[in-house]
Amino acid sequence: MDIRYYIDSDSGEPHIYQHGVDEDEMIESKFPAGWNEQRVKGLIRHSENLTEEEQVAEDEAALSDTPGQTVIAVPTDLLPAIWQLLAEHNQKN
Repeated sequence: MDIRYYIDSDSGEPHIYQHGVDEDEMIESKFPAGWNEQRVKGLIRHSENLTEEEQVAEDEAALSDTPGQTVIAVPTDLLPAIWQLLAEHNQKN
């Protein structure tokens, strides 16, 4: 397994240290339930071999399988307000 990181120019330490992750945790592979390295590599191979049209079709199919949700483009500067609204909505439900 390759571990990619960059050296922080301010601290001179690998970037992973700023996220509270130590080297032992980076060496240890952690996958969600039902996933393993082989499955992840298969997904990567699949994704890398898709044409742009196939990628769009997969994205559209995934979005259509999510009833009650809508995807829209919004100005980036509105994201904090949207996240706040979503947090309030999730607390009510």
